[in-house]
Amino acid sequence: MNEARPQPPSVRAGGYPGPAGEAPSAGAAGSAGEAGSPGAARYGWASRVEAPAKLTRSLRVVGRRTDGYHDLAAEMVSVDLADTLTIEWQANGEIEVGFEAHPPCSGDDLSPLCDDPGNSVRRALGMLGLGARVKVTKRIPPGGGLGGGSSDAGAVLYAGGWLDVAASAKLGADVPFCLSGGRARVTGLGEIVEPLQYVEERFTLLLPGFGIDTPSVYEQWDAMGSPEGAFGNDLEPAAIAVEPRLLQWREWLGAASGMTPVLAGSGSTWYVEGWFDIEALQTLPDGMPGCHGMARGEQISSGTAVSGTADSGTAGCGRGESGPWIGHGLGMVRLPGSPDVAWLVRVKAVPPRS
Repeated sequence: MNEARPQPPSVRAGGYPGPAGEAPSAGAAGSAGEAGSPGAARYGWASRVEAPAKLTRSLRVVGRRTDGYHDLAAEMVSVDLADTLTIEWQANGEIEVGFEAHPPCSGDDLSPLCDDPGNSVRRALGMLGLGARVKVTKRIPPGGGLGGGSSDAGAVLYAGGWLDVAASAKLGADVPFCLSGGRARVTGLGEIVEPLQYVEERFTLLLPGFGIDTPSVYEQWDAMGSPEGAFGNDLEPAAIAVEPRLLQWREWLGAASGMTPVLAGSGSTWYVEGWFDIEALQTLPDGMPGCHGMARGEQISSGTAVSGTADSGTAGCGRGESGPWIGHGLGMVRLPGSPDVAWLVRVKAVPPRS
């Protein structure tokens, strides 16, 4: 294995595709460790790096290994719904991780992750052999099939100068792609990443208020006799069998967009291509709930509290200042006669890390 030694973080004005660094205080850089050792020139630096969500555009399960893992052939793209990681590198090797939830992740209790030695950020720091104090501003909901944990791990590895994409698969099947980002064909267990030309694309995501356990979906896929998905995702039939509530959200998004939704990875996120007309959400067929309070051409933004109509069967829609890494529209949909809600987010594809 070619394990790249971490280099000092770049000093940049912006975030993605490279980490933003703040210069260390006088005497801080290189004050710990020997010159050239991993992290020696890093202590005292603070890095800020974005962790874009991974959208699986197609997924075919092409084989099952004797150890129970599955070989895949997938196309993945990075999108601008992202977590933000602030990393302060520690000379004493100590690791401290904190999570702060923001929409559309605001309903999730992330506190158990902070001290969990198995969380992706801690494991990535362990692979680097570096200590750090990390704050994760979490926007990618867990269990949505968008690779949030893997993207956080990839962001830490990138900020730490890790270059061995294949070896990063030890942290999870999606980490190699998340380390590289952009658009790629992904095969094997996820460790083989073949970059594809970046394409400017837009998508609308529907994020139900529940997650799905990926191992359970694969187990169900095996039990169902390895079915092939009708719309490019072989895991879709198994995910619906594991979580039948997915169907109501597929129907809603299909009616709202006039398109056929596709499940992202193992779920629970549905997506369609493009940003469909917001006004159409107010006049859905068959009495389906719309997203009220949005005007044509108005940008509905994330990062703010959700507000709007509270009537049963309608949706409250967040409004406020928009910005990168939180998508380009955020609303909430509630189905009539059901406690289930979902976030509706518009996103763009982003290029690979440089």
